[in-house]
Amino acid sequence: MNIDKIIAEENEYVQSLLKGGQKKVNETALEIGKTPRLVTERFRHQRRNKPILSEIKTKEQVLEVFNYFKGDYYKIGLFFTVAHTKALTHFSSIMVTKEMFEEQYIGNNLNYEDSARAIQPSGITTETWVNLKNRKDWHISKSKDLIYKQVSDKLQEPETKKKAISRRIATNRVRFGADTPLQNKDILLKQQNTTKKRYGETNISKVKMFRDKQKATAKERYGGEHYTDSPIHRLKLLSRVFSPTAYVTTPEQALTLIGETPEGKMLPELNALVDQFLSDTGKEKATVYNVAEDILGVPYTYLNGRKKGTGYIQIDKNDNLTSNRRRLEEALGDYLKSFGYEVVANKMYKELGGKQLDFYIPELSLAFEFNGTYFHATDGTDRGVDRNYHLTKSMEARENMGVTLFHVWESDWEDEVRNDIVRSQIAYKMKSQEVTHLYARKTELKEISAKVASSFFESNHIQGGAGSSGSVRYGLFHEGVLVAAMSFGRRYTGNGGAWELIRFSNKKYTTVVGGASKLLKAFSSVHNGEKLMSYANNDFAFSSDGSMYTALGFNFIKTTTPGYHWIGVHNISRNVVINRQKVMPKNLVAFTEGRYSAPFEGATPDFRISNPKETEKEYMVRNNFVRVYNAGNDLYTKAM
Repeated sequence: MNIDKIIAEENEYVQSLLKGGQKKVNETALEIGKTPRLVTERFRHQRRNKPILSEIKTKEQVLEVFNYFKGDYYKIGLFFTVAHTKALTHFSSIMVTKEMFEEQYIGNNLNYEDSARAIQPSGITTETWVNLKNRKDWHISKSKDLIYKQVSDKLQEPETKKKAISRRIATNRVRFGADTPLQNKDILLKQQNTTKKRYGETNISKVKMFRDKQKATAKERYGGEHYTDSPIHRLKLLSRVFSPTAYVTTPEQALTLIGETPEGKMLPELNALVDQFLSDTGKEKATVYNVAEDILGVPYTYLNGRKKGTGYIQIDKNDNLTSNRRRLEEALGDYLKSFGYEVVANKMYKELGGKQLDFYIPELSLAFEFNGTYFHATDGTDRGVDRNYHLTKSMEARENMGVTLFHVWESDWEDEVRNDIVRSQIAYKMKSQEVTHLYARKTELKEISAKVASSFFESNHIQGGAGSSGSVRYGLFHEGVLVAAMSFGRRYTGNGGAWELIRFSNKKYTTVVGGASKLLKAFSSVHNGEKLMSYANNDFAFSSDGSMYTALGFNFIKTTTPGYHWIGVHNISRNVVINRQKVMPKNLVAFTEGRYSAPFEGATPDFRISNPKETEKEYMVRNNFVRVYNAGNDLYTKAM
């Protein structure tokens, strides 16, 4: 069929009918009671002696029509002088057989829309085939059981659940003036009266017949008269200890629930299973996923709603069942107490709007926050915090209490290398004798290579060595050992070029008195008269108090909005920290196309393959990473 030819002939015919101009069109419209536009379309189709829809008989012809009109249903309908739904139904009879549709609708128990999308005739958008439901002549119907299962499965989807609950609440508020019917006093009274009339009690739980039935059911399912007697229930409660629920709000309550004795004995039958598992696998510890899937044989989500493999609950041969986050936080608290200062733990402060400080040392006006990855992330978790949370808390502590807040991240504290760097920073702030004091005048100043600088920062700076070397680097050596380093790089801003002080670090457990000043003077002597800028990360107390920058003659400019990075929470990526530049969409596209190295181990080379609009966030969450925001940076500048 030559569509261009048909349209051209129609246009020519319409022009001959419209010689009287718009006036004739308007008069005709008034005469027949139609709009001028419909009159024009009527003229267009008057020359046809027969409908041409019946001429479409093959798949190739259907595709030709769709490609010509670019899938515009309305234009397709106008061309065939029928309702577009009729045209699509006609096309579906050619492209899709009853058997094809029945296989999806009945065999896979999908609804009309999903059945249509599952068929996906080549070259035509799947939404077109939603109109297959107009095929009444097929006489396809589902059994009640299939319909019930389809609806049940649909209701299990989180988004559907959420919408259903919202609709239910909205309906209840209209009908009963409350979120649930029983919150309406009249309904509650009616229920109580009915129950009392039938069973002699206003509360059905007081009726012996029902209590006996509940106990029998619980005994059959869980081995005790109550569900709470089961080890699975106790584990489930314990897995929620550190995310307060209606069941458990404190660790003490959890210990009571699981029956732990002061000696630390708990669930001996489970411990025996865990020991056997550790012995069989050669592992040192078992995650909650192991407990659920490998030991108890139940779904992981039955014990814990968190993502598989995050391992926040761990069982080992010595500590039995513990929270990984709580264990690490306690280790931080123990380290802080080892310096001999008074440490106030887990106290809320009105100056912070009721927020809690994990550890506060009044004598030093210093506080420490242990930021568990899962609970302090913004994306990739359903229990995280707002992106400004850490910045707001740091500023409130500084401005309302005069306290410098040090954020210790779980991913740093659990990593062997970064843990030692954090401990070194803490030891310095706590004025520990463990820190060696050297004097800059007794050190030798040298320019150092990018490789040496990167390696030094990787071992001694919490932000690592990647991208740290810059183009100019100086180091201080004491008895041949590099004990401090500073790097600089050119930065181009809207106001012209400027230099940036990228990294400065002392060797771990070492401070070089006057070292930063000596290194900066070496740079300034070469770049005299130029502008220098630097960012102090507010996560870390050693930089966020600004004392070093003030001593070096810098001026505070502003606090920036929080920046973010990604932290792995599963298996090989656990605690891996990824800079956001590595996973910018352009880099992920290049990686998928084989033009860029993998941004992290285990990265899937499929960015925007199945979803052309996939975002960085969607890709990273899909690869088991969560996004965390820092406490912002303080920007300092200096004229050299």
